[in-house]
Amino acid sequence: MQSSNVNPRTASVSGSRDLVSVSRDLVLRPPKLQPDRTIFARTGLSGCVPPSEGVYLFHDLRGVLYVGRSTNLRRRFVQHLELDQNPWLTVALSSPVLEMRFSWILVASGQSEPLERDLIHTFRPPCNRTSLWDRPPESHGAVYRSRICTAAATIAKREEATGKR
Repeated sequence: MQSSNVNPRTASVSGSRDLVSVSRDLVLRPPKLQPDRTIFARTGLSGCVPPSEGVYLFHDLRGVLYVGRSTNLRRRFVQHLELDQNPWLTVALSSPVLEMRFSWILVASGQSEPLERDLIHTFRPPCNRTSLWDRPPESHGAVYRSRICTAAATIAKREEATGKR
């Protein structure tokens, strides 16, 4: 029997990068990220966001929580703040650590997808549906759906408690 040199603590699941190596890479090889602007993520500030194409990030003291792309950053900013399309992001936006921020990088038309993909791969933002453990295999689908339902239930309870429903 041959012994394996794989450290179970840092081993990747199904070929994806694990959290230890992602964290190590962020410290040792930080991405060269130059946002065009950063603002507080508040509804009254939508006029500061350009109606241009770009890639955007929601972040607070926990780090980058969500990465997205849009052909109209202003419209997408407002949608995230006013609609509950992503329960993970909705919970994060409603309970920031210090201040939630919104940063963006303007790109040429049609050039946002590769940058978005690279940023998701680099930061592994927890609120991106595609990066929650790199889309769990079918055997983990029930757990994944359960997490989304739990987040949605948390949002509903908060709304009931504040009388928004």
